[in-house]
This record gives sequence, C-alpha cells and structure tokens, in this order.
Amino acid sequence: MRIVDKIKILPTPYEGQYHLYIPSSKKHVLVGKQEKKWLEQLIGQEFTISDLLVLVGKKYYLRFYIVLSKMGLIDSMKSRKKINIFKISWDFNITLSEKLNYKRFNKNFEKILFGIFPLALILQCFIMYIYRADILTNFQNFPITLNILLFWLLVVIISATIHEFSHAIIANNYQIEIPNCGIMLLLFNLAFFVDLSGVQFLKNKKQFLKIMLAGIASNSILSLTGLLVLLFTSYKLLGLLFFIINLGMIFINSIPFFQYDSGIILRYLNSNNNNLNFQYIVQLLIAFVIIYFPLSQLLQFLTPNIIVRSIGGVVVSILLSILYMRGRTKYVLRK
Repeated sequence: MRIVDKIKILPTPYEGQYHLYIPSSKKHVLVGKQEKKWLEQLIGQEFTISDLLVLVGKKYYLRFYIVLSKMGLIDSMKSRKKINIFKISWDFNITLSEKLNYKRFNKNFEKILFGIFPLALILQCFIMYIYRADILTNFQNFPITLNILLFWLLVVIISATIHEFSHAIIANNYQIEIPNCGIMLLLFNLAFFVDLSGVQFLKNKKQFLKIMLAGIASNSILSLTGLLVLLFTSYKLLGLLFFIINLGMIFINSIPFFQYDSGIILRYLNSNNNNLNFQYIVQLLIAFVIIYFPLSQLLQFLTPNIIVRSIGGVVVSILLSILYMRGRTKYVLRK
C-alpha cells in the first residue's frame, strides 16, 4: 500500500490544526499535528498494516487506517471517479492562496469592496425603479446573434472570475488556504471556480460571512457599473450584458443551493438537520424552474403537440432536477 502522492496539507488560522485536501476527489478534512506528521512520513513510501502499527501505535493504527481508506488516501483503494454531467470541471491543481500574497492590496480590496457594496445595492435599486421603462425597452430590443452570444460568454467569464477571486482574496486575509481552482461547466454554463473548502474550519462567523458575501458584493458593483453604462453612455449593449449577467449571478447566489454562496452560509449557520428536507425541496423546485423554462422553449421547435410539450417538458425537467440535486447534495459542509 501507499498514500496517494497528490495530497495537500495546508495550514489553518488555528495552531496545531491542518486542512488535508485530496485534489483527485476534492475531499477535505481537518487533521491535527500528529496526523500531519504521520501522513508526511507515509507519502511516497510503500507500507503494510504492520508498518502502520509501528508508526502510529497499537491504540490508534486501526482508526487511522480506516480514515485513510474512507478518504481514498490509499492508492490501491482509490474509488473510481463518477462523472457528473452537471458539474464537469478542469482543475488547475494550484494552491491559489500562494499566488495572492499581497497583504496591503488584499486589505484595501476588502475595505473598498464592503464599503461600496451596500451603497451599490441601494443605488442600483433606486436607478432601476426610476429608469424601469428605459431598462425594459433595452431588454425587449436585446439582439440574439452569434456575436452577441460570444460577447455574453466573455462577460460571464470576466464576471465569474472577479466573483471567485473576490472570495479568494478575502479568504486569504483570514489565513484560509485556497487549495485548488479551475474552470467548470455548471448547468452547462462556463464558469471559473475557487475551492473554498477551507472556510468550514473558520470559527469566526463575521469572517466567514465576509468571505462568502464577497462574490455577491463584487457582482453588485459590476451590475451597477453595467446599469450606468447602459443608461448614460452609447455602449448600451456592453452595459446591458454586464447588468443582466451580474444581476443573474446575484440572484443565483442568493438562493439556497447547497454549493452556492447563500446555501453554504445557511448550512454553516444552521446545523439543525430537521431543516434539511425543507431546504432540499426548495432547491429542487428552483432547479426545476431553471431547467424547465429553457427546455419548454426548445420543445416548441421540436414538436407542435402541446400535450407532448407540456408533459414531456415537466417529466424531463423533474428527472434532470433530481439528477442535478443528487450530485449537489454530496457537497455539503462537514461539521
């Protein structure tokens, strides 16, 4: 037996506690100083149960071996990775926090971000109310062409990258390591992601909330910027794209999906398992709505039969929603 080579043992804000991260499975767990020492001695070495007994001691070796097995850390016992069509990702396998070690910039970024955030929300709501007729007209005249779709994709990538890097920068301010980042297809949309698994080890609720709200805060500022460009400049299409996309990101991250920002916040603040069934139903309904409406539009082109469209759209949307939620509910915060 041997320990898988690609594991990361990262520091946490708390002395004697470490964040163990396995990139291949994205599993993560909090380990102590002694477990860290044992793992470091085993990495790259062939060992037997007898070797483990000598290293760890009779009292703990069996428990340690079971943990290694469950985490998929033993190379010969690695489970086959299941493909989730709703969450295909390409990992960069870099510790992003090492690339963000600019303390002065990071602190100033945090102050500016959360200083502007509430003002941006209030101002945006006010402008949207005052200029609602103009905004609606621009929505109705929105052209759908190949060039526009390419610009849409570019704005999504820019906005999602800023969203995720905002999380990462604020997390770095509180000594939370970002063990991985990459690109993923989420509900068939291209998006950049950073692995925020380390936030579950943070004991300070205020710091946790700041990290998780950083993405929505950045989207609020980008959305307001797009709205101002849309209404008060000649670059209306560019402004409309930034406004729509970032407003959509605010909405998506404000609904209680398990791995979206607000869902992680609710999971962190409320550990009462009696509420999980209700949360699951709410999330399932939202997933159904998001999938059903685009699908119903597609079915209009495929079949003229209204009964087939209605029943088929509902059935397919329910099945896809259940499959989607089965994949998402595996990624819950461990207590």
